[in-house]
Amino acid sequence: MRMQNKFRLLSTALLLLAALLFLLLNVSSGYFLKALRLDVTADRLYTLSSGSKQILQSIDEPITIRMYFSKRLAKINPYLISFATRVQDLLIQYERASKGKIVLEFIDPEPRSNAEEEALSYGLQAIPLDDLGNDLYFGIVATNSANSQRVIPFLQPAREVTLEYDISQMISNLNNPQRPKIGLISSLPLEGRGGRPWMVWQQMTAQFDLQVLDLDVAQIPADIKLLMLVNPDTFKNEALLAIDQFVMQGGHIVAYVDPYSEATDPESATLNSLYRDPQADFSRLLNAWGLQLEPHKVVADRSLAKPVRIEAEGHAHTVRYPLWLDLIDANFAQDDVVMAGLDRMTLGTAGSLTAVTNATTQFKPLITSSPDAMLVPVADIKQYQEDVAMLMQAYKPQGSFILAGRITGPIKSPYTDKEIANSNIIVVADGDLLHDHFWVNFQKMLGQEFGIPTAANGNFVVSVLDNLTGSDALISIRNRGTFVRPFTALQQLEIAAQSDDPEARVLADKKLKAMETQVKFFGVALVPLIIVVCGFAAWLMQIRREAKSKAH
Repeated sequence: MRMQNKFRLLSTALLLLAALLFLLLNVSSGYFLKALRLDVTADRLYTLSSGSKQILQSIDEPITIRMYFSKRLAKINPYLISFATRVQDLLIQYERASKGKIVLEFIDPEPRSNAEEEALSYGLQAIPLDDLGNDLYFGIVATNSANSQRVIPFLQPAREVTLEYDISQMISNLNNPQRPKIGLISSLPLEGRGGRPWMVWQQMTAQFDLQVLDLDVAQIPADIKLLMLVNPDTFKNEALLAIDQFVMQGGHIVAYVDPYSEATDPESATLNSLYRDPQADFSRLLNAWGLQLEPHKVVADRSLAKPVRIEAEGHAHTVRYPLWLDLIDANFAQDDVVMAGLDRMTLGTAGSLTAVTNATTQFKPLITSSPDAMLVPVADIKQYQEDVAMLMQAYKPQGSFILAGRITGPIKSPYTDKEIANSNIIVVADGDLLHDHFWVNFQKMLGQEFGIPTAANGNFVVSVLDNLTGSDALISIRNRGTFVRPFTALQQLEIAAQSDDPEARVLADKKLKAMETQVKFFGVALVPLIIVVCGFAAWLMQIRREAKSKAH
């Protein structure tokens, strides 16, 4: 019995010592390893990229970054507190990597304080929390010695995946205040036309000086470095002549051509048809660049078909729609800086591009469909929208198609005798990818509406502009990853379940249900089951110990 008491005393002492060591380890690690984080995300989303470090190395003079966060008021929202901690840790990484060029300040703007007045003067967004005048602030202000400033009015948790890009862009714009000037000729209302601007418009205006030009512009202003063309088949002949002259002077182009524009509103479609210029022929200009767009046809791809919700017989269910494509990194030319790192884009009724025979230019594909694709006549789209099964029954794969590409090399003008030795033009066979509907979900938080990207369409658009204006540092940051991780095997089974072969449909449906059950089990039931099993095992071990001690 005396030995048993000594053993219990020793066990208690060891347990107390272990608890003390555990407490000391937590306290010391919280103090000494405060800013240390282990980044285990697939794309290292919380580690500064080489692009950010390159921007920090180029800083000419110190930049002060102030993070305003109403910490006391935000305690009602633990998720916001957690996000703010991650933002603070990321800013500390910027400070360390800058070698003294970044100076950090963390400020809690209490209600009716000087700090709150300062936050308002910088243009930070105040989020009302109650009727007592308590406003929540969560934004960043960057300033330099010349009193120039850049501001993120409110840090949206939904944009966490783009956090590093947003901060690096702010620093880059402050260090290089002269923004590239881009001319935009578009028949689509990217700027909103009285409504909410499209998300791509907001992203572009944050980084570039955009000048909207008319569809009949006769001359491109000399200070414009790049032209962005959207649905150029609606332009007047004067504009096409001006575009050609711009290219012959060494200007760069990105053109979104579309055989079937779903983003065109009925009013614009009517105006375009009424006032279409019979002399205007954009295909003539496109052919001179060494390219042609397959006329009156769009690409369908059942392997990349986007899931959509439809109503049938009073019930809503999900089907794969092959005319809307959810493209993945395997469809992108990863050796081109514009595409490197992109992992998901959504296109709607996109066209097919091919190089013209005996073209003087080189055409490099940037985005391609899978080999399981086919061309569909534009005239059949409406009936396929009403009955997807009809399209699946008539489906006959024809191979892979090019959806976007880059043109380089010598070009001869189709209108004059001018030539240019070097060109840099990117053509995308879809304008619908610019519309919010294809890549943005809108949600409300604290009374504010925020757009949450579901695909990298916006990243692609701005990366192209970055590249064609000669600014590549931000591209590696913007395209470095996303939190969207689709269940590709599940998607393939869903596609097979729509097959016109009854036996293949039944087999795919069985596998689909089995896989869904497995996903639910591992995602919902497995963790609680492990906890229960471990607890039961610990309970059995305790009973056995007590039984042994009684036996002795």
